[in-house]
Amino acid sequence: MAEYFFGEIPGQPVGTSYARRRALADAGVHQVLQQGIAGNRRVGCASIVVSGGYETDEDYGHEIFYTGAGGQDRDTKKPVEDQSLDKNDNAALVRSEETGLPVRVVRGKASDSEYAPDVDYRYDGLYKVVNHYENYPDDGFRRWMFHLVQLTPEEAAPYTPTENASANRRAYVELGLGSEPRRSDTPLSTDPSRVDPFYDKPVELILPPGKTDPGTKTVISQRVIRDTKVTAMVKAMYANTCQVCGIRIEVRAGGYSEGAHIRPLGRPHHGPDTMNNILCLCPNHHAAFDKGGLYLDDALTAYTADGSVLGTLSLHADHDIDLNNVRYHRNFHRHGIIEHP
Repeated sequence: MAEYFFGEIPGQPVGTSYARRRALADAGVHQVLQQGIAGNRRVGCASIVVSGGYETDEDYGHEIFYTGAGGQDRDTKKPVEDQSLDKNDNAALVRSEETGLPVRVVRGKASDSEYAPDVDYRYDGLYKVVNHYENYPDDGFRRWMFHLVQLTPEEAAPYTPTENASANRRAYVELGLGSEPRRSDTPLSTDPSRVDPFYDKPVELILPPGKTDPGTKTVISQRVIRDTKVTAMVKAMYANTCQVCGIRIEVRAGGYSEGAHIRPLGRPHHGPDTMNNILCLCPNHHAAFDKGGLYLDDALTAYTADGSVLGTLSLHADHDIDLNNVRYHRNFHRHGIIEHP
């Protein structure tokens, strides 16, 4: 069994180009010659190659929605069956989501992404797997999608060799890795609040001030900014008590709880940052809810992933829950629609 290395390879900084898959493997950047995913279910995924193998891939620079492996005919490359998380490659990405270990991302010129290199392959930095979910395109066959987000310099530092650091900084600025292309007639902003500290480029701010349809401002790269005032109001309604289990965690500063968005913000969900889309939960039930281990029916009864009833959601008189978001969450995690008389 191959031994996989997690993090950047010394002497192989961001922006390094490779003429062939063999060169990638010899450098240790992507240790397999054919598969797009290098790793296994035991240790996780060390690297991926984004090279246009699946039409369901979406590449936004420092945010990637990557299609898992399998389900295609070997010769025609057409989908013939559902993808499975039992497949070793896909299980490796799930394991990386669990461990939080970084994934090296390599882009190939065969990809139709605007971030694809002109050379055969290019190492584009460290990412983390933040989520995975099912996708059913028009052909009806299931794809497993993996949402990866590029690490910030602080997050990447423990996995970045000192000798790579200066070359990495140049690559972020000169190659614009992870940022959208800037129009020649669009000047760079001098407002520090509008500059992405990772890429030194203006940031598109998605500002949801308690509105159903968040507004946008001028763009280079994109971040979703949660409205903490809206979340704080929901938590105050319940005095930091979990709506599922009724537990209030006491810390030195008082009660502690977490605001959970029913329909998540940002791609691919685009949920609103409004009170009717937020729950007050303890950390355990927040994590379970986000991962699909906890869901609600239309009567706001809480269930575990295996269908066991936890109880009815505690609800403040002034807290209306949008059932459309509840249904979205349930369907996204494949729990189906529960009918009530």
